[in-house]
Amino acid sequence: MRLKQLSLSLVIVLLTVSSFAQQPSKMNFDLARKAYNPSLQNEVISVLVKGNIDGLKSVMRELGGKFNYSAGDIASVTLSVKNIALLSHYDFVNRIEAYVPHVTLMSDSMRMKANVDQVHSGQAPLPQGYDGSGVVVGIIDSGTDFNNPDFKDSNGKTRIKFLWDHTKANASNTPQPYNYGQEWDNTKIDLGQCTHDDAPHSGHGTVSSGIAAGNGSSSTGNKYKGVAPKADLIVVAYNFNNPKPNSIADAVDYIYAKAQILGKPCVINLSLGDYYGSHDGKDLQAQLMNNLLKGANGRAMTASSGNAGGKFLHLGYSASSTDTNFTWFKRNNSFLGGPIDMVLYGEKNTFKNIKFSVGADKVTPYYSFRGQKPFTDVTQYPIQVPQSSSLMNGANKLGTVYTYADSVSGVYSMEFYIEPDSTSYNWRLSITGSGRFDLWAYDPTRPESTEMEYKTLPSVSTFPPIAKYKVPDTLQNICSSFQCLDNVVTVGNFNNRRTYIGYNSILQMPYPGIKPGYMDISSSIGPTRDGRIKPDIAAPGALTMTSGVMSTMTAWQTTAPQNLDETGVNVRAGGTSASAPVVAGIAALYLQKNPTASATAVKNAILACPTVDTITKNLPNSIWGYGKVNAFTTLAGCTVGTANSISGHNVGFDIYPNPFNDYATIAYDLSAIGNYSTAHIRINDIVGKQLNNINLTDKISTITLSKELFQNGCYFYSLLIDGKIIRSGKLVVLE
Repeated sequence: MRLKQLSLSLVIVLLTVSSFAQQPSKMNFDLARKAYNPSLQNEVISVLVKGNIDGLKSVMRELGGKFNYSAGDIASVTLSVKNIALLSHYDFVNRIEAYVPHVTLMSDSMRMKANVDQVHSGQAPLPQGYDGSGVVVGIIDSGTDFNNPDFKDSNGKTRIKFLWDHTKANASNTPQPYNYGQEWDNTKIDLGQCTHDDAPHSGHGTVSSGIAAGNGSSSTGNKYKGVAPKADLIVVAYNFNNPKPNSIADAVDYIYAKAQILGKPCVINLSLGDYYGSHDGKDLQAQLMNNLLKGANGRAMTASSGNAGGKFLHLGYSASSTDTNFTWFKRNNSFLGGPIDMVLYGEKNTFKNIKFSVGADKVTPYYSFRGQKPFTDVTQYPIQVPQSSSLMNGANKLGTVYTYADSVSGVYSMEFYIEPDSTSYNWRLSITGSGRFDLWAYDPTRPESTEMEYKTLPSVSTFPPIAKYKVPDTLQNICSSFQCLDNVVTVGNFNNRRTYIGYNSILQMPYPGIKPGYMDISSSIGPTRDGRIKPDIAAPGALTMTSGVMSTMTAWQTTAPQNLDETGVNVRAGGTSASAPVVAGIAALYLQKNPTASATAVKNAILACPTVDTITKNLPNSIWGYGKVNAFTTLAGCTVGTANSISGHNVGFDIYPNPFNDYATIAYDLSAIGNYSTAHIRINDIVGKQLNNINLTDKISTITLSKELFQNGCYFYSLLIDGKIIRSGKLVVLE
């Protein structure tokens, strides 16, 4: 039955003056607050209404609204706020909703999903808000646009304390002892003497800097500010076109040294990486970086896991002594001469039993085996002595094969570098014997990095040997080297948003299939070659809006408005290049609270209590690591939301180390509680199954937990006194 006909103004007055709590609202809370706010009554908005569609169409005319469209019993209507409350009182209206539009949330959505805003505001139990003050965020990337207001303080002075550009020719400001590139300090930047430009790389480094530490000054209301907006920055612009060997390690040393001069803790973010290598962090550059990281407290490091998700760049399996398998590697035509480079890695005790051979097959206009080298194993090659030989087909030379055997830290490697004499051959790697090997070969221009290459293999009837073909897989496609270090927090990328409004005022949905909160398909996965969990954590990355290069904004507003936000001064970002600086910013917040924390302590705090939901399952794993990063629990601890005392008495309770490899110690002190009947510690797995129930017979004691009682993964512990949960948190068991 329709609401009795009253004066419209009288109805509004009655609804407005009535107690909000007494009104039977059919609206979601945000909409109800707006509907009963006197200052917003004339605002016109669109809402979704569930109810009788014919009744809605009719009443819209009476209320001066507009019926937009409907699907089933839900319609979109537009009307003034002052009439929404009136609409809710019609009997045929069941529900009205209008949430804060997600399409406008990009970097602020990132902060929400990573629980950063609670840290900025100092939500209890944090003693204060944290914004990165007194901490250095180091960026090793393509650089940073120092002209962007996001990297200036309230006085217009740069927040970049030092900037070293590897791409610049040597000059009087070339930093020593590195002796390449040019550097500027904050004074020279403010004086306009810095000639660095991040535009050639489309502002990749500016994006990383903005997400980690931009203050949001370029956006209305600081909407797109980063995670640590008050941190100082030290930036290194890497030379992607002509990099010097070990220049990443140089950059790490440079940043930590400068931070030490400033007397501030420092986290370095690296949104770059290399897919080649042993994927175990045992190369010297990685080890040097590890040493620098551990060289002093107050240091941390984050890195992108890579954007090779779904790429067929890894080949790894256990050889069989009763069978011979092979895989093709094509000539890489992106380089003059088209060399082929294959490097196999394996543990010494098993790799020595693998036998391998390099050969060639003609593939056009028909498939035909052309020949191969004799089967050999790594022990038949002198370690670290290059060898070369020709592969022949009768009197015809097919190519030159260079071989190189190596041994580092208990790991054998065997490299085959081939210079083909013809473009008409596929080069094969044949494997037999016993033992496990892994190989990575990646170049985005090569067809074997895509699935399509393996959908066009010849049939067995056309080429019988293809029955023994081993297809490379999409596993373990994480970046190599420093990403595989234990103390580096390596970050995967889950989808931040699905839509946003571009500068052209059009709703943008560049990747219609993505689901916010789910792992992005491009995010690289682990584990490391030696089986350790990587990535360590996941953070929002895909479709994040952040700082851009100011000099390019005007041009992009015309040529690529869909890549900018509605104001035209912030750019769309994504990939693990965007997710890693989220965690770098969180590490900066943690270092502000704990300036002398070690790299291990920072990483443990991040991994100990991340967000776990219905999307992240069976943690830790090689996709999510230990879950979704949570800034608030990183700083506040895993016991957030649980009681910490009984009758005003503190309870002493700690588990260390956590995560742990072999043993963990539980130390507890219940002496302040007074009388109680029972006390015990309960341990459940991630799906809630109880695994252990430890009775506490003493008020003060320690208990040792052995890894033998657990499988690798995440568990939850609870301290119960007389059946009441007093403390709870996450327990992480490493491999």
